[in-house]
Amino acid sequence: MDIEVRMVLQGEEVVERVVKRIGNSGHVTLPSNWIGEKVKVIRLKKDTQAEDGGEG
Repeated sequence: MDIEVRMVLQGEEVVERVVKRIGNSGHVTLPSNWIGEKVKVIRLKKDTQAEDGGEG
């Protein structure tokens, strides 16, 4: 089942990272000045244009 969700979030900064494997889990490195801050992680839909060789 493929469900698309649209959200509106307000915040201070955005970083885009690739999740790395750490043992049986995933890991995302964020800036150290974010330690102690509340964050939300959103899994983005794959960019099919970039995979097909198009710009995106």
